[in-house]
Amino acid sequence: MKDKKILLAMDAGFSGTKMCVNGYIVSIPFSVVDMTGKEGTYDQRRIDDGFVRGEACGRNYIIGDVAKEYLANESTEHGNREMDGFGTIARYNMAAFKPALELFIAYALYRYSKYTKEAEGVEEFKLEELGDYELFIGNALPHSDVAKLMPVIDEYLEPKKKKGHHVVLSVGNDTVGITFHVSATLYNSQAICLLVNETTDENGDLIDGDTVYEHLPSLVLDGGYKTFGKFIFGRDQSISGDVSDIEYAMMNVNKKVAERVRVYSPSFHDYMVDEMVESGYKVRYLDEDGKYQQIDIAKLREEVLEEVVGEYIEALNREHNKLLSIESILLGGGTGAAYYPHFKDYCEKNRDYIDVILAFQNKDTAVNGFYGEPVFAIVAGLYKCMVSSF
Repeated sequence: MKDKKILLAMDAGFSGTKMCVNGYIVSIPFSVVDMTGKEGTYDQRRIDDGFVRGEACGRNYIIGDVAKEYLANESTEHGNREMDGFGTIARYNMAAFKPALELFIAYALYRYSKYTKEAEGVEEFKLEELGDYELFIGNALPHSDVAKLMPVIDEYLEPKKKKGHHVVLSVGNDTVGITFHVSATLYNSQAICLLVNETTDENGDLIDGDTVYEHLPSLVLDGGYKTFGKFIFGRDQSISGDVSDIEYAMMNVNKKVAERVRVYSPSFHDYMVDEMVESGYKVRYLDEDGKYQQIDIAKLREEVLEEVVGEYIEALNREHNKLLSIESILLGGGTGAAYYPHFKDYCEKNRDYIDVILAFQNKDTAVNGFYGEPVFAIVAGLYKCMVSSF
């Protein structure tokens, strides 16, 4: 057995891929565009480290920020129907998912090698020496789909097989070939990983002091882009009522935004919303008098988000006895962070006995000194599971 190992935890959410490599956090948008036969498209682009390209499974792709920008600015007539599917649970069975998975793993290893070269007190990891390491890959999956998706991803990763995976990755002007073999895999529910992160340190040991364990029963809510995982963590530390749904996730918010915008701009889609919000984009159209009007996408999304959060809180009241037996609500994930102020406000005004907790705020939960961003709580929790398992 090799005496060196790399633990690579992945939370490949629908809005972004969060990864933790031996405690080092890496993030990149989960956007993939097949550019095979169109490689010259970016010949005139100013190249920087945000431009990530790769060859995997015999085809050429761009991933991350540039792919996200490309998709956000493409209209339906340019063939984005595939991206519609990539934003659903069906993506795990799409042809592009395996090369995407390989490219994101390669990107995480590349970033980790750069980090260890400069970080103090960390043994340098060189990509050309990857064969000297055992590589363990973990994936956090939607709560209700773990059993269904485990064998699908395992078939892509092929743990313990000698064939391995080969990727040619370009980050900016730096091009490297990366070959890796997966020694073993680990899978867990995103919602469970959220709870693990809030109750354990980076060594996987239980944290002393004021954690969720002191505020039970807890309603644990893992808010992702596509799914909202939910379960009750009871006084006896049992898990019950575990479900995942899409009705209140951010993708549903973005769909509602897109529906309203499409009245004026027919080619507008939900997968464009995040990029438009970040860039401050405004959709312009002509009214009946021929005068231009504009829609502020960020403002519209905040209005829709508030509506959806209100509907979700009403649903939780119906499903959980008006929340009268709940002592705390733990919110994690990017959507959970966006909803947190609304939950906090509601409970302060209507259920002041409920402690509303935003994930990954406690320094005792930190991984490699990093904490404070709820969107990384799940991948950090998965990494802690891997530390305890491998």
